[in-house]
Amino acid sequence: MSPTQRKFPRRAHRGMALIVVLGAVVLLTALVAFAITVSNRDGGQTGKRIHNLTTQNVAEGAMQYARALFSSNYTTWSTYLALSYPLGAVGGAATTLKNNYPELFPAVPSGYTCFVYARDDADEIPPALPDPTRDNNHLIYIGANCAGPSNTTAELTGVLIWDASRTSYSAQGSGGTHGINNYRGANNQAVH
Repeated sequence: MSPTQRKFPRRAHRGMALIVVLGAVVLLTALVAFAITVSNRDGGQTGKRIHNLTTQNVAEGAMQYARALFSSNYTTWSTYLALSYPLGAVGGAATTLKNNYPELFPAVPSGYTCFVYARDDADEIPPALPDPTRDNNHLIYIGANCAGPSNTTAELTGVLIWDASRTSYSAQGSGGTHGINNYRGANNQAVH
């Protein structure tokens, strides 16, 4: 052996360090890809939740409007109880109703349409026949049906009671919204 070889002994193969570095780069790349995927999924779900919350908030506002409208005067209840409310009134199928009773369609944010209604309860005492156009017990059901972007809907219902002795109204708590997770989307599919 030469004196130079003794001072600098021959090193082992250096390829092992390259494999370790490459493995670390692959692992970091996989972690970044996973983080991006999770972030995109969470962003989409958050957007849907915000949209659904907005539809519910619009329906809540329309329900408050319904309470104010129908409690403004007990004597007008028969006018609204006598109306035949078409299915899909919020979808544009109720042009005649909207022209004749614009007060049933409250002003809501752009992109939303709401419709409020009143229904009588079964308050006739037999043998009298049911008459949904006339209130007998100073209690009616009121509701708000709202449609929003992407064909989502929310409907709230509640009870409105006329207290003739005090000439005042008592609004009961809302019956809640219908549907799974409170919302229905296109083709009646649940929107989460």
